[in-house]
Amino acid sequence: MTVPSSEDTHVLIIGAGITGLILAQSLKKAGIRYSIFEKEVSMNYRSNEWTMAIHWSLDRLRDLLPADRFAHMESVSCNPDVALNAGGNYPIIHGETGHLIAGVPYAKGLRVPRSKMRDLCSKGIDVQYGKNLIDVAFTESHKGVVALFDDGSMVAGTILIGADGPRSKVREFAMGSAEKAAVSRFPIFHTNMTVSYNDAEKARYVRQRFPTSYLALSDRSYHAFQSISSMPDGPDHPESWIFHLAMAWFMDHGQPATYRERLDMIREKAQSLAEPARSSFTWIPDDTQVHKADISYWVTQPWDNRQGRLTLVGDAAHPMPPLAERSRTDLYEIRSSDGDSDIMASVFPELCIPHRSH
Repeated sequence: MTVPSSEDTHVLIIGAGITGLILAQSLKKAGIRYSIFEKEVSMNYRSNEWTMAIHWSLDRLRDLLPADRFAHMESVSCNPDVALNAGGNYPIIHGETGHLIAGVPYAKGLRVPRSKMRDLCSKGIDVQYGKNLIDVAFTESHKGVVALFDDGSMVAGTILIGADGPRSKVREFAMGSAEKAAVSRFPIFHTNMTVSYNDAEKARYVRQRFPTSYLALSDRSYHAFQSISSMPDGPDHPESWIFHLAMAWFMDHGQPATYRERLDMIREKAQSLAEPARSSFTWIPDDTQVHKADISYWVTQPWDNRQGRLTLVGDAAHPMPPLAERSRTDLYEIRSSDGDSDIMASVFPELCIPHRSH
């Protein structure tokens, strides 16, 4: 296979989530031409917000992002009181007693809200919004790929990379059918919510023991998670603090459909929890939007990379529960299928870790 030079390469990125944006930043940093497309109509089209931890992959992220972008990492941290290199332990507690089960150590890292991290990674990137991919065509010369969108437009490039999430459209083309690319549903009812208590005393109390985040594991087979998400008016105004809360449990049928039904179920489950989790969840305001996250997975298998012209990254390549953190972290190791490694390594050799079937 003839590997194109960086001057000849034009990478088409489908999906402008954090994965796609970091990929675009790394290509821009390397001086490689790219175009990035997003089916949503704007940057933060979704109302749902959540947080994610970045720790062992931080050094890789430093390599991928331009220096001016990485320098702003601490500015998007959920907890501005904790320095990037401070390190610490991620607390896992017993739900019913509140006792610490384990503290998972990390040498350096931070927790960030999705929206702020996405905004940081989008600076200087020309995202083409409202571009819904409907088809992919390959040139007969085996040197190019064409992306076709539902607005009638088409764009040609040398490589197309699917960074379009767990229900990836690009994966359908890589696998040859929607059926082979389809995710399997995981029978977990997982809720996410953005919470502001609008009460300084309550906000201070729920953060008193665990200032950044904790995960509570219940004997009743569910978990409760809390993280500070942002401080709009600064650390001295706790009444404005915003938290990310999540609760998940096994539930295959009869799932609550409305925000209020979900909140009532969460409050009921929280009654058996020890502090601070009990108050964190029973104090959730009545008007909170309790979002349901569809937890699913796809068992990664070899795909047709069309002579190195198509590949997948992040959740598109390997969605797994929980989607939000593991795959965001794994995206820094650009995964490719079998023969992709030659052409991908030529584009960004230090970032490419080939994925092979065994």
